[in-house]
Amino acid sequence: MATDDSQGRQHQVIGITGVTGMLGCALAEMFTERGYQVLGLVRSAPADKPAYRHITGDLTDAQSLALFVAQIDVCVHLAAQVSHGGRQQYKSVNIDGTQKLCDAIRSYNPACRLVNCSSIAALRFNPALPFLATPYARSKFYANRIVERYRRQFDLRTVTISPGLIYGPGDERFLPAVIRRLKQGSVTLVSGGERHAPLIYIDDLAELFFLAATDSRAVGEDYIGVRSETLGIHEFIRQLARQVGAEEPRRILPKSVVFPPALMMEWIYRLSGRGKEPPLSKRAVDILSINFKQTSGDANKRLDWQPAIGMEEGLRRYLDWARERGISA
Repeated sequence: MATDDSQGRQHQVIGITGVTGMLGCALAEMFTERGYQVLGLVRSAPADKPAYRHITGDLTDAQSLALFVAQIDVCVHLAAQVSHGGRQQYKSVNIDGTQKLCDAIRSYNPACRLVNCSSIAALRFNPALPFLATPYARSKFYANRIVERYRRQFDLRTVTISPGLIYGPGDERFLPAVIRRLKQGSVTLVSGGERHAPLIYIDDLAELFFLAATDSRAVGEDYIGVRSETLGIHEFIRQLARQVGAEEPRRILPKSVVFPPALMMEWIYRLSGRGKEPPLSKRAVDILSINFKQTSGDANKRLDWQPAIGMEEGLRRYLDWARERGISA
């Protein structure tokens, strides 16, 4: 648990689930550089020796969870099923896993602060119309309810952060996939995405998580991790096209035209037992049409958090990083 250095400053132990992901890596580096100890919960030992200690286990293993939470002062919960998977996978990891983590904290370290990573997808989920949402959005919505229940009933010291679309250095999936499709000329935009893109640059989001983990004012609050943008996701994609030398997509289809085929294609893929995401999906339609301008408002101000990196600069920084590492751009 917490120790003191020679100058009397307290060094907390920050536990991170999902530490090997894009945000997890950024946070582990940030906390370590700022003098904190980091303990990661990993499913398998990292190939390269990281700058943090780790415990091998996962959210389904009660024994490893108990060992993990007993050693930390703050738990940053990032681990989640995000990529394409079956409904049971989303439930097992995102809902049941969050339940088990909350149980472990309550049982073995009730003073531990829990910083729960949700998603704006959960904020946009309508329980009355579940078929319109992705299984991911549904799972994060109900995971949030679990965290809220433990906060209310058992006084767990929780903070929930709902990030928008995360991009920046470390992204080896989202933007590379968009770039490939731009260069193939296969990006068609969807109505709705003309304004208010809920984007967040990785460094800005990491700073919010750092504050949520270390500032006492954050406990009991919920934050929305987006940078308020007037421009839409369509402009973000067009700016990306310009920066990588691809033709800017101009065609915009109504969401009412694109969404039914996406539902049908997902249904066909599910019945056929294919283990991959179809080329047209609810998730893809949602990203291309997303319009979200909600922020945490006063809660952000109280925490002194204000994201600084806009889309043009953020894309430039990402592409510089990608080219340095030989990632196709």
